[in-house]
Amino acid sequence: MRPTEASERCHLRGSYTLRAGESALELWGGPEPGTQLYDWPYRFLRRFGRDKVTFSFEAGRRCVSGEGNFEFETRQGNEIFLALEEAISAQKNAAPATPQPQPATIPASLPRPDSPYSRPHDSLPPPSPTTPVPAPRPRGQEGEYAVPFDA
Repeated sequence: MRPTEASERCHLRGSYTLRAGESALELWGGPEPGTQLYDWPYRFLRRFGRDKVTFSFEAGRRCVSGEGNFEFETRQGNEIFLALEEAISAQKNAAPATPQPQPATIPASLPRPDSPYSRPHDSLPPPSPTTPVPAPRPRGQEGEYAVPFDA
């Protein structure tokens, strides 16, 4: 690990194993072997790159480590770069399994108290069945706020 502002903030010094996981770049190592220290989800990585002796990436602010640049001295920078590209491509090509939002149900007409400003709404008694509910006003072609106030 090369010292950077972000690596210093995360107390990262020394040698680690960097792995391109299924959904995140993972950092393994530390005092106990086989310990995952950090992961950086691919969707929160801003950029990454390599040269002959370095692999580096920029983490976004939504990463557990916080935002910043992380640099690693390695001769396998190209292999890490290609593995990362492949993992990100596979993740992008996977169909998202997010449920579609359901539209909210809104009642056609709401009962209106005589004066909604006299008491908090949650303290108003329920309307009696004999209380007439005013019909909505028909609107013209323009919206309610389309005409200037001083017209």
